[in-house]
Amino acid sequence: KTLQSLLLGHNQLKEVPESVTNLENLQLLDLSFNQLTTMPANIGKLKKLQTLLLTENNFSDAEKERIRQALPNTYIYF
Repeated sequence: KTLQSLLLGHNQLKEVPESVTNLENLQLLDLSFNQLTTMPANIGKLKKLQTLLLTENNFSDAEKERIRQALPNTYIYF
């Protein structure tokens, strides 16, 4: 639970495990260059997340907005 950075870019991931949202001290999450279309419903649990890298994935505009609303204090890069 003390993990602060998780780098999972360039892994051809199609989904993010719900368990990622239990990493309450996470400050940086890099999921760029994967095949994601959604994020876990409870992504907002990551209250300490400062930076979320989601470039080069397949999110719809509606999903991007949902992520932004769930993490209002996080810098999110699509």
